[in-house]
Amino acid sequence: MGKHNQRNDYWRALDEFEEVEKKIKAKTEGRSIGENELWKIHIWLETRMNIGRAHRYLYHIQKAKSCFLEITKGILTEWNKKIPINSALDSFLDKENIRTDINLDAHTDREQIYREYLIQALVQLAIVYQKSRDYDMSLDICKAILNYDPNNVDAKNSKGVCLWKQHRDFKNGAFENVVETQATEAHFDDNLTEYEQIFNSLASNGNRFAGLYKIKCAIQKNSPTEKIQKSINELLNRNPSDREVRLLLGLFLQKQGKYKKSTSVLEKLYEESPHISKGTIGLKAYYNIAQNLFLQEDYHNAKKYYEKIQEECGSDSYPQQKERLQSKLFADTNMHLDSFMIENLRLDAPPIGDLLADIGQGICLMKLGYYKKSKDRYEMILEKYGGMQKRLGEKIRQKLKNIWQYVISIWHVIQNKDEPIFKKQNIY
Repeated sequence: MGKHNQRNDYWRALDEFEEVEKKIKAKTEGRSIGENELWKIHIWLETRMNIGRAHRYLYHIQKAKSCFLEITKGILTEWNKKIPINSALDSFLDKENIRTDINLDAHTDREQIYREYLIQALVQLAIVYQKSRDYDMSLDICKAILNYDPNNVDAKNSKGVCLWKQHRDFKNGAFENVVETQATEAHFDDNLTEYEQIFNSLASNGNRFAGLYKIKCAIQKNSPTEKIQKSINELLNRNPSDREVRLLLGLFLQKQGKYKKSTSVLEKLYEESPHISKGTIGLKAYYNIAQNLFLQEDYHNAKKYYEKIQEECGSDSYPQQKERLQSKLFADTNMHLDSFMIENLRLDAPPIGDLLADIGQGICLMKLGYYKKSKDRYEMILEKYGGMQKRLGEKIRQKLKNIWQYVISIWHVIQNKDEPIFKKQNIY
């Protein structure tokens, strides 16, 4: 389904799968599927799964969540099964007056079909919640999957990623190396090494995804450079063109302070994948080129990169995007949810743009002396991401507020020639 990071391919795939879905619905609407027509169940579920995956790759978080929720609820309803996850999801899955478009008949011979696609839908749902920073929801889904299917590798990987990202955000927030700090490093005592154990175990069995995160963990922990370089080289020897491994190499060089070498790796990567959009290699490479400039105190040029990211993340090249994305959530299904349930299920759309680029742009403005513009930028960030209180984490939210307050204090000095309201060392 499409080439890696080729968004137009994902859009075209979405068109094809939606057309297949319409044909299947037309042939099965109003009647049961016979025992000699089980292939239609396979095709319908496979098609619906791929529609959800396409939305996920395109970072249409609302659409992807709604699609996988619909599949999960439809299967559990027709199969008459229950898989406890958490109060919000259980309430949705158990609600009798919420129906889906799935036209399946419960039958013992179909149990294997339902089980296979149920696990697939839950795995994809966990990944989408992780992408929207709903780590607690994603972890609950992963745990439910592993209770049902203890050897599921995808659920183990997703659980490891959530734990790693929670630890990373709690420990470093989103603003490491941004301004000076005298704060005591916070500790994340629960599950501090569990994600490392997950990745190490899966990587030892040849799982590539876990191998990549094993290296990310090593970089984060400042493991010996020789050990990290050896791991990266082993992966590059297997596939010299592997973009994700080359991105890791760029990040590793950045961590070592070798900014020019890092930029060289990242620029080649960006040239191969120049589309800047949520989740793409192009965005990650371009953002870290900006970070290299920032870390070298070239705030003027770094700001230009951050600005381009914001411009590109709010647009797309496919002509039908705007019309399609403006469609109401669940408008193409029979699932009518009230606002309370939508909030509990975290189905609100994440803000357009990139949070880290927003933050980087604001700090560059501050470093360049544009305090009024920096103040305005942070007020916009706080308003823009105000609805993501459950997602950002307490430490990241507090850092946002502290930097904003620090910028305001400088602006106060400029305007009133008075002492700063907040001292620089208290910014964290």
